[in-house]
Amino acid sequence: MQEKSTVQHISSWLLDTVFPRSCLSCHRLLAVRSPHRYLCAKCMEFVRYQTSFRCAFCTNTTIMGATCQKCDHNHSLDRLLVTVDYQDKITERIVKALKYRFATEVAQDIGELMATFLVPKLPFIDFNRSRTIIVPIPLHTRRLRWRGFNQAELIAREIASRLELPLEAGALKRLTHGTPQADIKNREDRIKNARGLFALSQTPSALPLQLKGESERVRGQVVLLIDDLSTTGSTLNEAAHVLKSAGAREVIGFVFARG
Repeated sequence: MQEKSTVQHISSWLLDTVFPRSCLSCHRLLAVRSPHRYLCAKCMEFVRYQTSFRCAFCTNTTIMGATCQKCDHNHSLDRLLVTVDYQDKITERIVKALKYRFATEVAQDIGELMATFLVPKLPFIDFNRSRTIIVPIPLHTRRLRWRGFNQAELIAREIASRLELPLEAGALKRLTHGTPQADIKNREDRIKNARGLFALSQTPSALPLQLKGESERVRGQVVLLIDDLSTTGSTLNEAAHVLKSAGAREVIGFVFARG
């Protein structure tokens, strides 16, 4: 992540002085020079990380969230890593502050928590720094214009910075606006709604696509696919399908919480 300019530092300091932030968990005012944006250091330490893992598509407990044998044959996502439990009140407050209160700097705290959770797990997954990239789940351009930011990309940038991994923010594009997954309560309807959502992006900066749709940006890579939440795993799976078709070696879903 690029360092903030002096002007940005001063602007941030002035805003924090005039409009001090309070911790989303304990509601204490945060110090102006706090390294965290919306959680105090004490509450960051008390975040309870997930210690058990299960398949992204069923309730089977698996090793490091690997897709179970029963689900593996008809799904593209190789595993799902979930950082915290969405039922925890602080988790819900953090996510809603980012998505619905537009407190974009919350993404820094989320990214820090996710990176802290992931680092001890790296020896147990197929991780090689030279062939691992980070890809966020994209928003449709219409929704991106309305919201002004993609929360998954903000989180991904923080994780990429902390893990010193390349970020391919434009690797995927969302083809349809459709109904947001969060607005659909039925599991089967969520799965249907996610079908055909994504395609490999062909931006001017991208290298030319090869035969069979393989892109040099993802071919042979292990992809950490980032989103804030996962419920049925259908959105991550659709994105994984596109990335696998483009030659990705493995796709690991990595989310803050599971709804």
